[in-house]
Amino acid sequence: FDRMGDQMAAFRTKFESATETLQQEHALMTNLLVANTMRLDQLHASVEANADLAEEHQAEDRILKAYGDMDTIEGVFTRTHERIRQRRQSTNKVAEALRDYKMCRAPLSD
Repeated sequence: FDRMGDQMAAFRTKFESATETLQQEHALMTNLLVANTMRLDQLHASVEANADLAEEHQAEDRILKAYGDMDTIEGVFTRTHERIRQRRQSTNKVAEALRDYKMCRAPLSD
């Protein structure tokens, strides 16, 4: 019985040692899991922030492009208005020249 008692005590010591090692490894793995989860949450937040920032930059780029397009359109309208004004002046000059010709005030040129 003494020998069996000694074997049982040795087995109990080994079992407790193995259990303690297993608990330490479990605690270590739990800490790693928690740390990795926290890092994953930080990474996820960073990705979302970068996506929001990218969307904001895209929106700013679109706004700037829209302003550029508006400037282009304004330039087209300005040039068109100037051409219409020049056409009216030319039409008036032609009409005046024809009037003068009909009244025999001046010879018809260009």
